Amino acid sequence: MLLPGYVQLIELRIKGQLTDETKEFMTFAVAGVKRMQQMLEGMLQYAQVDGMLSPPAAVSLNTVLRMVKSNMHESLATTSAVFRIPDNLPVVTGHTTQLIQVFQNMLSN
Repeated sequence: MLLPGYVQLIELRIKGQLTDETKEFMTFAVAGVKRMQQMLEGMLQYAQVDGMLSPPAAVSLNTVLRMVKSNMHESLATTSAVFRIPDNLPVVTGHTTQLIQVFQNMLSN
């Protein structure tokens, strides 16, 4: 990842001059840049998949979110996050794969 590297480089160069407060701010900056990079990578994946898909169709959001929950089982187990899926989410027009990617990206960020 390019961007976190620059922030981390700045952190390394001024490490001895940082107060506890500025160390905390640098940690937040590095984490924020990493989250942004992940989001951008997810958006790029989403855009690349778009050209390979069939026409949009009816997709149950309940089904999509059950798949997301299954895919993210390990990462959810390591946190105190609670993932509840309402019983009666709507059916939407779209692509199952893209919707799964969108929800996984939102939850992981």
